[in-house]
Amino acid sequence: MGTRQKKSNKQEGKDERKQRAKSSKTIVRIAGKDIDGSFTLPVALRQIKGIGHNLADTLSKVIIDKLSMSKGTTIGELNEEQLKIVEQIIKHPEEFGVPSYLINFRKNPNDGKNVHLISNDLVITMRNIIQKERAMKTWRGYRHGTRKGKVRGQKTRRTGRRGLTVGVIRKKMKPAAGKAASK
Repeated sequence: MGTRQKKSNKQEGKDERKQRAKSSKTIVRIAGKDIDGSFTLPVALRQIKGIGHNLADTLSKVIIDKLSMSKGTTIGELNEEQLKIVEQIIKHPEEFGVPSYLINFRKNPNDGKNVHLISNDLVITMRNIIQKERAMKTWRGYRHGTRKGKVRGQKTRRTGRRGLTVGVIRKKMKPAAGKAASK
């Protein structure tokens, strides 16, 4: 009798999942990105450009508390009103208690406020900053403009090479290599 009961519980679980799948959306659009509706909230948030692992986990906790839903809820099960709330939280995370160190554009040079940029806003803003640095002819702008490699002062002797590269010739080995070539 115990095995029959287990089978019926499994069958009920399968039926419940099928019904949930029928009622949920297959593709959900959040912040200008089409996301598979079968993803859970943290995984779905990571699909958006400008949201990494840490921010996605923090935002998902905030959203779960705000919408009072379970952790296993997929993004496709949310209705339109809930999706609007999710977008508000993504666009203005600091208003909902997300720490400022998780925000990607702190102390905006124009107005001094902390702003979190996502998707196309992030791409356009970064492009504008780089163009501005090129125009001012800063060292960082020069490195970006000439594509000479590292921008933030990293070592360049052995990393970040492009094209066909051979190992580094040591100073002690250079004279020996020259003698071998002349023979």
